[in-house]
Amino acid sequence: MSSSPGRIDADLAGGFGHDLVTLTELQFRQVEGALTAAGLDEAVLLGFNRLRLGVVEQAAALGQLIEEGARQQADLEAMHRLLRDAPVPILSIDATLGLHYSNEAARRFLGESFEQNGGAALRRSLTRPQIGRLSAALARAGDPAGRRRRI
Repeated sequence: MSSSPGRIDADLAGGFGHDLVTLTELQFRQVEGALTAAGLDEAVLLGFNRLRLGVVEQAAALGQLIEEGARQQADLEAMHRLLRDAPVPILSIDATLGLHYSNEAARRFLGESFEQNGGAALRRSLTRPQIGRLSAALARAGDPAGRRRRI
């Protein structure tokens, strides 16, 4: 029984893992079989095999990128869990004290008003001198040249 173009024979795929390289190689084997059966000369088959090698190398590189992306995603998720579950308040704020992220400990620390407006709750929990120092430090951190900004 022959397979239709673009499909992989179940018999061929059965003994291999279903990674990109294996699937690509299986598809090329099927095309090569069809080319050989069509009686094409060696030059065409040589060109086909060069193409095959390039495509398989690209499939391998793509497979590695996919695996690396999955590893990085797992690392990001672990970091998120670490920040989320930390017993100390963790906040991500900008130079205007705009709140971008807070963990549960920070929300407990800032109290009920945090739910309505986290940035305002943060400002209420700090003294004016603390707000000034924090804003200045954040502005300096956001200015890679270390210049003071005048407003």
